[in-house]
Order: sequence, then C-alpha cells, then structure tokens
Amino acid sequence: MKRIGYLVMVIIMAFSMSCNKLQQNNQQEQQQMNPGGGMGGGNFDPAAFVDRQMEEIKEGLELSDDQEKQVREIITAGFETMRQAREGMQDGGDREAMREKMQQMREEQTQKIKVVLSEEQFAKYEKTQAERRERMRQGGSGQGGPQN
Repeated sequence: MKRIGYLVMVIIMAFSMSCNKLQQNNQQEQQQMNPGGGMGGGNFDPAAFVDRQMEEIKEGLELSDDQEKQVREIITAGFETMRQAREGMQDGGDREAMREKMQQMREEQTQKIKVVLSEEQFAKYEKTQAERRERMRQGGSGQGGPQN
C-alpha cells in the first residue's frame, strides 16, 4: 500500500514539474516572439520599442552620432505622445478621431525626422517605413528585417 501511495505521489510531482516547465517554455517563447515590441498589454518595454526602431532606421541610413541622438529623441517623444493619446482612448474615445489624430502625429514626427536627415537618407527612411507598414498589414511584427 505504501508503494502505491509513493508511486502516485511521484507521478503527481512529475506531472506538476512538467506542467511548470511547459508554462515556462511558453512564456519564454512569447517573450522571444514579442519582446515588448507589440502594442499588446503586459510587459511592453518602451525603451526596447525605441531601440528596435532605431536599429531599423540606422541599418541603411548611416546616421552620424548627432543624427542618431536627434532621431532617437524624436521617436521617443512621439512614442510618449501616442501612448498618452491611447490612454485617453481607453476611456471610451472615438476610434476614428483617434486614428486621425495618430496619423497626424506620425506625419509630424516624419517631418521632424526629415529636418534631421539628408535628402538621400530621408528617401531611404521613407522606403523603410513603407516596407514596415506593408509587413504590419501582412500580419508581421513591423519590426526588424523582412520576414522569412
């Protein structure tokens, strides 16, 4: 009888440990797929979002240190403005008005970035942003390089 009790206890412990390990693996997978970059709830990291955007921008534009600093400041400020606008919408705001307001904010941010970049850099920037929007439309993360 003791053997059966011991066996049942071992099986329960093994099952419990495997469930815990499965949960940890799922959490790690989710963090790898969406390491704070998505706009979903939970563990969103604004600094990581800005870092990923800067990496994408720097990749083909060959920014000077001064340009990088200025663009980072513009993106960070734009992110904060949009975050505040989204929070305002949580209180039941008009989605269409919010969409238009965010579009206007993105256009203002683009104009600020245009002032910092050369004409050639800005053309590349616009191309990169268009590709990013297309990836988002197709269900991609909107970050990083082309999806394989």
